[in-house]
Amino acid sequence: MKSRGLVALALAALLAVGCARVEPPVYAPLVERSARRPVVLVPGVTGTKLRDPESGRVIWGRGVDLLKPRDGGYAVARPLAADATGDSGAEPFEVIEAIRLFGGLVRMEIYGPIVRLLEANGYRRGDLTRPVPEADFFLFAYDWRDDLVVSARRLAAQLERLRRARGLELLEVDLICQSAGGQICRYLAKYGGASLESAEARPPEALEAVRVAKAILVGTSNGGSVRILRELDRGRTYVPAVGRKMRPEVLFTFPSLFQDLPVYRDDVFVGADGEPLALDLFDGDVWLRHGFSIFAVPSRRRIERRGREDLFGDAAERRAALDRFLDRARRLHAVLARDAAGFATRYYSIQNVADATPDRAVLLERPAGGWELLFTGDRRLRKRPQLRAAVTAGGDGHAPVASQAWLSPQERAALAAEPLHLRGDHFAMILDPLALERILSYLAD
Repeated sequence: MKSRGLVALALAALLAVGCARVEPPVYAPLVERSARRPVVLVPGVTGTKLRDPESGRVIWGRGVDLLKPRDGGYAVARPLAADATGDSGAEPFEVIEAIRLFGGLVRMEIYGPIVRLLEANGYRRGDLTRPVPEADFFLFAYDWRDDLVVSARRLAAQLERLRRARGLELLEVDLICQSAGGQICRYLAKYGGASLESAEARPPEALEAVRVAKAILVGTSNGGSVRILRELDRGRTYVPAVGRKMRPEVLFTFPSLFQDLPVYRDDVFVGADGEPLALDLFDGDVWLRHGFSIFAVPSRRRIERRGREDLFGDAAERRAALDRFLDRARRLHAVLARDAAGFATRYYSIQNVADATPDRAVLLERPAGGWELLFTGDRRLRKRPQLRAAVTAGGDGHAPVASQAWLSPQERAALAAEPLHLRGDHFAMILDPLALERILSYLAD
């Protein structure tokens, strides 16, 4: 009976999310078509459909993918060997506009409202993989599991293709960036299609053939998110009570998640009384010693039981992957945190700073041995309000305000308007009618 009640509650919650399709507002023309720059929407993690490149079978992006198969998410795990072979086991092909659940009973809007907004207001949608000169609105479909610098370089290559299709010496574009897509956009604005190593070497200023004129940051975790640490340690579920769960070992295979770990503060961990712990989140020894994520006993047992070394390798390969992912994450944030030569992008920001958001993690030693992490929202913290307050901050549920504001000095100076503050969770902000209206006005500014 308890399980049936949870299913009923989950269905009710999903139905309340919004089955109705809301038509976008249409405004008087804000910009003459001839003066419009191309606009590219860069979604966040999980916002693009993935399919098997050989069979064409969709492995992520449909409503059913949120509910089943009951495989712990292994079907979307990115083989740890992909860094060496380049074969991640899937290809991105389409940004998710909406998903349907329970045979179409529930429709959940994803990026559809912003697509319809721009199309209703005169933008013509195109395909970055096959660009035509007359199109001026594009959706960037990328493998959200991959290294974010790799994705930024792929976007740069696609924009170069658009530049050639338009016959321009210099292509200027505007970007709408959501969640971790913000890091892709910021890297592109600062370093174009350069490799991470080239960005670190501070290449001399040069005229780029593609330039980001505007970047609209919507719910971007610029300084990372403690919630990502929680998901890497515990896994992720998309539909309450009845949904498919991505196990920690699956999320561990996504380099992009490590690049969304928090860097906006050094004292991420606190002890039982709220005292800061001198632990470096980007030190692999900390992960092994405390059994985070794939190094926890349950994850190791599942891997052994299922015999999936083809995905997760052996102990040495997992440790090597961890060191590689943490190193790339730290280095990416380092180049984003500094000013870059030739930067000339105007920024706009849409944020929520009012919801309780994980800001730090409580690390406890279990009486029977081993360690566990506690986060904002856990029942055990509700009984200890002072400790809960010590690890909680205002934000959007994913990124606290300090992370949303985590920009380099030149990026802060590039803010063309005061941040727009909305109520709404990390993702829902981009669906807010005021956000949609403001995005359109930012594009016309």
